[in-house]
Amino acid sequence: AAYQLLLSSRQNSNASKTILKGSEETNGKKSTYQITSRNARTSHSSQTENKQTEHKPSSSQKYEEIEIALNPEDLMEDRLNTSTSSAASSISGLGIREPTYNLSHYPKFALECIRYDLSDEASAALANAILSDIGYSTSSYDIIDAQKMMREKNRAGVESTNIINEFDFRCLGMDGKINKNSLVLERVDGYQRCILKPVEHITFTNESGGHRGRYIEHCDVEEKKNKGENEAHHAFNLLKKYNATDKIEAILVDNTAKNTGRLNGLHPNLERLLQRPIHLITCMLHINELPLRHLFVELDGKSKTPGKYSGPIGKAIENSVWNDEPVTFKSISVSQDFVNLNSSDKKDLSNDQKLLYAYCLAISSGEVPDDVKGKKPGPVFHARWLTTAIRVMILYTRTNNPSPELMLLTEFIVKSYTFFWFRIRQLDNFTKAPQILHEMVHILNDFPDVVKDIVVPVIKRNSFCLYSDNFLASLLFSTVREHRQKAVDVIIDCRRSPKQPGEKLRNGASFVQTVRTQALPKIDFGAATWTELISLQDNDMFEPPCSKKLSEQELFNLIDDPIDPPNYPIHSQSVERGVALTTKVVKRAASLEKRNNLAQSTVRARQRRGSFFTKKSYTFE
Repeated sequence: AAYQLLLSSRQNSNASKTILKGSEETNGKKSTYQITSRNARTSHSSQTENKQTEHKPSSSQKYEEIEIALNPEDLMEDRLNTSTSSAASSISGLGIREPTYNLSHYPKFALECIRYDLSDEASAALANAILSDIGYSTSSYDIIDAQKMMREKNRAGVESTNIINEFDFRCLGMDGKINKNSLVLERVDGYQRCILKPVEHITFTNESGGHRGRYIEHCDVEEKKNKGENEAHHAFNLLKKYNATDKIEAILVDNTAKNTGRLNGLHPNLERLLQRPIHLITCMLHINELPLRHLFVELDGKSKTPGKYSGPIGKAIENSVWNDEPVTFKSISVSQDFVNLNSSDKKDLSNDQKLLYAYCLAISSGEVPDDVKGKKPGPVFHARWLTTAIRVMILYTRTNNPSPELMLLTEFIVKSYTFFWFRIRQLDNFTKAPQILHEMVHILNDFPDVVKDIVVPVIKRNSFCLYSDNFLASLLFSTVREHRQKAVDVIIDCRRSPKQPGEKLRNGASFVQTVRTQALPKIDFGAATWTELISLQDNDMFEPPCSKKLSEQELFNLIDDPIDPPNYPIHSQSVERGVALTTKVVKRAASLEKRNNLAQSTVRARQRRGSFFTKKSYTFE
């Protein structure tokens, strides 16, 4: 009897293998993209009657490459329409997939696991636990293992990168950073091993169109002397990869010399590769920080080590001064044009940004509200001075007899730095940059000469928004008719009397042919309006790249019928968020493709579902 039972078992096993082999020959081998159709559910439910053939696939079943989302309504309908047996209450018995294999897909769950950086094993354990709790996992074939979650995450990453094809690519944001703990694959002692080492990465973002501010990808940068030329080649390769070399009209960068250098910077090198001019948009938030940084160093002394200050103000703000009770202090009035943020505007701000706004209002009123007193600001970060500005204001409200340096520094933060930080966020278009720069120049009249001597040279060195093409774009898309008339006249003159190609500039022992030669224009610091900041007659004028697609007739029509300017940003905060995301993913994967897939999946998960603290605030896709 035992022998007959063993023989029967082997025959059934061979028959099952024969059926599966025939199915593979007809439909292809099992893959993560195959699931059974809903039409096969009847045959599945009938098979569950017989225990011997409960998990055997039928040779007549056809696999279809479709995806069925597991949502509660579908599962409840299946449970009501099927038998009440244990197989019917499991995922296998629902007919959503072939019972022998777990071919179901969990795209939303995979995105959430990627967003919160869960390992494959942890993701599988959580999935199995919740399926078991709700009664949909009663068979061993319903179990999700770590390999299954790895495939689901890879699938989510590939699907997330498809959105890049919808990007506008007219304005490209980019920034580089050396990450000290980047995961790389290297041969060590004859074996391929993943190790952590410093690697520089360039992050690219799309800064135009409907997907403005979206992460594109990042790349590894080789160590070379000419960083501007090297980064220009990486940007050009990215544009060629997505067939966007003819679309690009502007790049958004910070104000470092490697980006803005007249000869070897990123901007002129990329223009040479494209063989045409493009807009250079520099971050106005960065320009707003530079005067504060130089003023702080002049009044309090240079820092000896990164993150540490040497002067009395710098040492004091490193302490927990927010724990002290505020004292009676002299109020500092803020401009009447200071941005009035409502509750909806504050939702888009970080905690430090909200605290900057709150302390500015507190100092202008002369009293710190109770709900602001004990709030802790972020750590001192020399690359961005927002938290330093907050700590200086907190120190001012906790000091009985502030020194003249602390008084002057606080006044500059309240009247200039904080005011323009929110002003830049409010006027978020690159055509508004000359207007903001004129307001920065005008507000210097409220400060003594020591401040002017420090701030004026900084503004002169960073006034890239006054390049002729950027300035003409601001005039062309102005709401004032006279400004548009002036811009059209100059643009028509540029077309009818084109400038000669850029001069040959010396680059070491050789000469480099530039597409055009631009120099920072002379600024009139006594200008009454922003349109008088530079002279259109004393500077070489170049047509804005964003207007070259307009015919002469369209330009003339624009004088009386204004159109909206291109939605290129005025600051690079979205690029900085992309750099932070790159810093996160380079620690999780060594493959460049997998890192970019992880980054895109994280962005997609954040956009699919925002933060929620109550059930009512949870949003379904």
